[in-house]
Amino acid sequence: MDGLDASNKLIIMLHQWVFDAVMLAGVSFAGFNLVEPTLVFEELGKPIIVISRTKPDNIAVKNALFRHFEDWRVRWSVFEKLGPIYPIVSMPNEPLLYVKVVGATPN
Repeated sequence: MDGLDASNKLIIMLHQWVFDAVMLAGVSFAGFNLVEPTLVFEELGKPIIVISRTKPDNIAVKNALFRHFEDWRVRWSVFEKLGPIYPIVSMPNEPLLYVKVVGATPN
């Protein structure tokens, strides 16, 4: 929990698979063990798509990291490296999804 090894574990696991892209439901796993999408993209050469059902509140995330972690700057750097958030319509009459993409365009 709350470690800094999620990216490396994901990379090791995915080296065993053949795939076109990685889709993540956020970058935080088991609390604040963060997957760094830019690192995963650099290691695997496959686009990383991060999807959220709610619009990310980066101010709240930064405040939580600051309050709970001495290494908050390291963890916050994961969020700083991500590109813009794109709202997308997944299906008619459904709420927007929010997407960040590393290594490809949102289209």
